[in-house]
Amino acid sequence: MSVKRVGIIGYGQLGKFLKEQLEKDSRFVVIKIWNRTIHPDASILPLSCLDVENISCVDLVIEVAHPSVVSSFGVLILKHADLFIGSSTALADNVLYDALKHSATASNRRLFVPTGAFWGSRDIQKMANLGTLKVGWTCILNYYFLSIVPR
Repeated sequence: MSVKRVGIIGYGQLGKFLKEQLEKDSRFVVIKIWNRTIHPDASILPLSCLDVENISCVDLVIEVAHPSVVSSFGVLILKHADLFIGSSTALADNVLYDALKHSATASNRRLFVPTGAFWGSRDIQKMANLGTLKVGWTCILNYYFLSIVPR
């Protein structure tokens, strides 16, 4: 079994957690990390280095930065690597969604989107425990929406 070479976009709490977990699994090796903001560690690359040269050595890119990153780089990534989209709200843009599907198909790449999980659930639970959340329901055209916002 070959080792999957991974790149991570986004080096906040989630990106750091993913790196730590992947390093514990011999099936993966994290070889590239990109971040939206400049990082003091020179091995953490800025998004301006998210280019063909740096992507072509990666098998899988995991995006956990921001939907705009998917918009800006998703098609390029899929030409060279599989893509796991953590910022799935980017797919609400039908034009982008279609472009990503086309790029994945044309390049024989895979596009992964998490389902059934709520990425920020731990943070929301912490805020709830601290009493810093305000929960409410909104009704619009007979559809009810749950809103959870900081107080």
